[in-house]
Amino acid sequence: MSREEEIRQELFDHTLNGHAPQVKALTEEALKLGMDPMDILFKALIPSLEEVGRRFERGDFFVPEMLIAARAMQGALVILRPLIAETGAKPIGKYVIGTVKGDIHDIGKNLVIIMLEGATVLPRSSWRRSGPTSRTSSAFRLSSPPRCRCSR
Repeated sequence: MSREEEIRQELFDHTLNGHAPQVKALTEEALKLGMDPMDILFKALIPSLEEVGRRFERGDFFVPEMLIAARAMQGALVILRPLIAETGAKPIGKYVIGTVKGDIHDIGKNLVIIMLEGATVLPRSSWRRSGPTSRTSSAFRLSSPPRCRCSR
């Protein structure tokens, strides 16, 4: 097994287990060896989060394990994001995502954002309801006005 294959496997394992310092160190080592940032992303990090999702569906992982794995991946994305941008990789889409302030789903929203960024999808805006909890209230803080377009 080549060192690149070992790094891919170790990135997969350490992301899966939420070992953020090791994920960051392995990402830096991979780049020093000349590995392609997209290869690191699509052959190690994303497959690891997909496995996290499968384990969550089976009931083997719970929200804390998902968060820990996502945070480990986030450390690698901080390093990879500018390098992927330099390659000219085109984003595959944009999204708008939000939750009510203080809602437990804010955690899930953040997980989804990490995974979408990993898949080179650009945020259009991310918001959290900041006003009263009334259903008729529309007090939202937006980083940019949302536009909803659904297509398949």
